[in-house]
Amino acid sequence: MLARQEKNHSLREKLEVVTNDIKNGSNLFDSFSRFKNIFGGVYLGLLRTGEEAGRLYDLLEKAADLLEGKIAMKRKIVSVISYPLIIIFLILVLVFVIFMQIVPKFQTLYGQMGLTLDDLPLITKVVISVAEFVRNNFFIELGSVVFFFGALYQIYSSERGKLFIDRLLIKIPFVKDIIIKYFMARFARNLSVLFESGFSIIVAFERSEAIVSNMAVKEQLHEVVNNLERGSTISEAFYKVPIVPDITCEMIAIGEQTASFDKMLNNVADFYEKDLDYMIETFMNWLEPSIIIILGLIVGIILLAVYLPVFALAAKVKINV
Repeated sequence: MLARQEKNHSLREKLEVVTNDIKNGSNLFDSFSRFKNIFGGVYLGLLRTGEEAGRLYDLLEKAADLLEGKIAMKRKIVSVISYPLIIIFLILVLVFVIFMQIVPKFQTLYGQMGLTLDDLPLITKVVISVAEFVRNNFFIELGSVVFFFGALYQIYSSERGKLFIDRLLIKIPFVKDIIIKYFMARFARNLSVLFESGFSIIVAFERSEAIVSNMAVKEQLHEVVNNLERGSTISEAFYKVPIVPDITCEMIAIGEQTASFDKMLNNVADFYEKDLDYMIETFMNWLEPSIIIILGLIVGIILLAVYLPVFALAAKVKINV
């Protein structure tokens, strides 16, 4: 039924393969494991444990909750990133249109009025010079932009390049907080579900660490696993990792002492998610008026620059009359 309803052709084919495997006697874990690139290790692990322990319904429900939480958080992060990028792109397009269409017409008008470049105000000279540079070097600028993003993509595609960029990102104020809170929330939520489902501490940590895509955060969380293997308690293992805030370590220590580790991990995840929601809401409330002000200043300065000579000449003609 799921395969028939699926609109994505590639996923529908894979679900049909899984269906045929099950009809031929395979269990769910073996059938879904053929597509590990789609069904991640955490969810396959829950599937296997559910089948072996006879708790398939409960663990599939937990897997669904994890996916829904991941999608909801991802959408929030995408909205924070995409909104300013779209606005910046629109501002650049607007400025480009002004430079390509409006400024040249005013240059022609200045020539008809008998004004040379030396007769124009400084701000007008700057705007005209920038507009001419943009028009005369358009293909070089376009090629430079394509080259920059292509090079960035190539660097990020390599393991060393990704690690370098990820380390750089967690040093940028505000961006660092969003990245750490996002991945810590996901890590804690996954760890809680796996621990509650009966996985050993080390296995639960390793599988939860695997879902962290930021290499710099993952590098530090891997130290938690190393500390556990050396004999540290869970709270001690977290205390030794700089990226984990003290309040998280304290909450984990309380959960460890009261034998409610999985519940405390859920509390940690809730704490980070709520904090992330607040940060995003505050950022968006601050961003909207800031963008309007910046857009108004840019357009206002350009229009002032191109109209100023006209106003000055009109005033001079009026005085002479």
